[in-house]
Amino acid sequence: MSETDRALESVFAQIVRQMVIVFLIIGVLGLGIGYLVAGMPGFYGALMGLGITAFFMGTSAVIGLLTAKSSIQIAQAAFIGAWIAKMVIVLVVIWLVKDQVFYDPKVFFVVIAASIIAATVIEMRAVMQSRVPTIDTSQRPN
Repeated sequence: MSETDRALESVFAQIVRQMVIVFLIIGVLGLGIGYLVAGMPGFYGALMGLGITAFFMGTSAVIGLLTAKSSIQIAQAAFIGAWIAKMVIVLVVIWLVKDQVFYDPKVFFVVIAASIIAATVIEMRAVMQSRVPTIDTSQRPN
């Protein structure tokens, strides 16, 4: 494994760990506050918002972790394929629940917004603090 592979794997592992922690915190707060504000519909709105965001943002971080040792072409194909699949799934889920009354749409929105902002901050901070070499010296010709 090259130095670049190890550095990328470390960055994505850090992102996954931090997302799990932040999503747990947002989940506990969102579910509790959602329930206090809107009862069971607030609870379900928070649960759906957290689930969609964790699925959408979390799978990107996990794909990055799984493809850290792969070629850039394989990593890009995995990210693009997963992104297309995630968009279809999220749009179908939102379309299916758009007229339902079992969840509170305001709590749903607030939890999605908070989760996306938190996940984006985690990703940006991890990338900005990372030390990923841009030149792989292990592949030098003899």
